[in-house]
Amino acid sequence: MKKESFITRLSELPKDEDFMQTQEKLYSIEGWFSPASHALFSFFLDYQNENKINGNLGEIGVWHGKSATIICKKVKENQNIFLIDPFLLNVKEIVLRNIDKVCLEIPKNLVLMNGISDDFVKISNFTQLHKSFRFFHIDGCHTGTNIYRDLSLADKLISSDGIVVIDDYFNLSYPQITEALYKFCQLNPYSFRIFCVGFNKAYLCRPESFSKYYSLTTSSMQESLFTKGIYVTIKKTSSLGDSFSISVELYNQQTDPLSGKRGPDWDEDTFETVKMISER
Repeated sequence: MKKESFITRLSELPKDEDFMQTQEKLYSIEGWFSPASHALFSFFLDYQNENKINGNLGEIGVWHGKSATIICKKVKENQNIFLIDPFLLNVKEIVLRNIDKVCLEIPKNLVLMNGISDDFVKISNFTQLHKSFRFFHIDGCHTGTNIYRDLSLADKLISSDGIVVIDDYFNLSYPQITEALYKFCQLNPYSFRIFCVGFNKAYLCRPESFSKYYSLTTSSMQESLFTKGIYVTIKKTSSLGDSFSISVELYNQQTDPLSGKRGPDWDEDTFETVKMISER
């Protein structure tokens, strides 16, 4: 019996029209934020909203606000958004205009800060922000030193259910980013786990939330991205005992399994998952 492609299996799913319309607006904004990354941000932020995972949101490295617009679009009334960039004063009006274009308004709880992570820790209410963030995107200065400092800041801010995103992970032009991330995780083994890698970014969570986000990624991401017009293969090419993270890539019809899920080289059809056990 011929196996059915996941594309055929999911073809009846309704398209995410809101995503499509938002992406059309993003094309006109200068910056480096792909439709696939937009889809991943939306997937994780929507999951947090639907499951009442509350908290502030932040970004280091804003440029013209392309990715920041999506963070602003997903914020709730009782949450704050912090956008941090050392050149923000030069592009503030552009950023606000782009946020207004995508969100149709400027969020009232938006905080713009001209500076870097070292400046953010000096604000008067910084200690009150500890463990209060649910999403934090790091895309600032691309030196290893600054990435390590940004991760140290994120470690203070992120809640037990939060997600940290690192831009330009495995980008050959910036090997120091991947090196700094591994150094931080090695020296702080109970701070973060890399649970997903895709489209130039690494997604991290707290160790206590790893099973939740890993399970979410393996069980629901493919369908969600499909509704957004992004067809992906989810890959776990080694055991969980060997590595925590999985990867997400655009589906290649010529080389990828029909299921859109790929296991290790020696057994591509075996895809290791985590089963959540609810306490009675």
